[in-house]
Amino acid sequence: MPAPSDILIHAHDGDYRVRVGDGTFTALMDASDDPVIVDAALVDAVGHPDRVIPFEAVESRKTLAGVEEIIEALRDRGVTRGRSLIAVGGGIVQDVATAAASLYMRGLPWRYVPTTVLAMVDSCIGGKSSLNVGPYKNLAGNFHPPAEVVIDPRFIATLDDEARAGGLCEAMKITFCRGDGAYARYLDLVAAMRTDGEGAAPLIAHALASKKWFIEIDEFDQAERRQLNFGHTFAHALEAATGFGVSHGIAVGIGTVAAERLAVAVDGPEHARPELVAEAVRLVRQAGDLRARLAALDRERFRTAFLADKKHGADGLHVILPAHGGTTQERVLARSDVTLRTLEQALDEAIAMMVDP
Repeated sequence: MPAPSDILIHAHDGDYRVRVGDGTFTALMDASDDPVIVDAALVDAVGHPDRVIPFEAVESRKTLAGVEEIIEALRDRGVTRGRSLIAVGGGIVQDVATAAASLYMRGLPWRYVPTTVLAMVDSCIGGKSSLNVGPYKNLAGNFHPPAEVVIDPRFIATLDDEARAGGLCEAMKITFCRGDGAYARYLDLVAAMRTDGEGAAPLIAHALASKKWFIEIDEFDQAERRQLNFGHTFAHALEAATGFGVSHGIAVGIGTVAAERLAVAVDGPEHARPELVAEAVRLVRQAGDLRARLAALDRERFRTAFLADKKHGADGLHVILPAHGGTTQERVLARSDVTLRTLEQALDEAIAMMVDP
């Protein structure tokens, strides 16, 4: 068994450590008697039924009401100040657990065990919660970093092809934003990873080390960290426009290509990144029945969701696009019918690449 890898994350209210390695989850559970907020689909795998608080990890539950449900469950179990929590699951469990831990008894420490590739390579660090409000994706949230993150790659074997591919879309995006060297290293590591999770630990550590730079230099998402929104403005609108029929990671893969197509349209052909497009297409095509899900796209809902994105400002629409020569840049586009038509054309081009042979 390979030894766990440790990554130290610096945060405003205390540093926390990420441990990556086989068997780390079992060791955590054996060393603690804390209550455990668990994705309901993983209850049997986690065991310890006397400690488990199951939570149905679907987008419709990633809300303030979902957070309130967890808070009530903690109170019913008599959890008091001085205790800590463990959260086990993907990004949805992480979001509601982050918010609940920050609010219950005015804040409890918590530890996070991500079980999806997407959470392992991306959302597990940074300390943000993102909650849906009505039709709007990730409109509410706060910052409450975990005391520790424990990543056991063995959970990858429980995932289907789409879940694995969606997580790798996030790793692709993060390393691309960090620079050509980081992205080239990602391509080497992803080629060595097996579908059962064997060989995943180096890739996970590399993606997290790439993200670590952004979240430490800009913890509260005001400047450099905004680059990690690459592909996300398109992705969030696409998710909403398909009634969340397209999963987040796959939407990010499509969104990165749409952003690349938009960069070519507004900044010129020198902003094309064919190597990124090829990798995104390879990953996204692992999602089954994608053509039918994308055919359900509601154009009006896409426009509404895109325009409502919280990253936009009074000065215009803020989007992250590939920069000439590598990495990404923030561009501000005018709020106009012309811009919307250009955005939709970029999305159409991206979708065509994903579904056409």
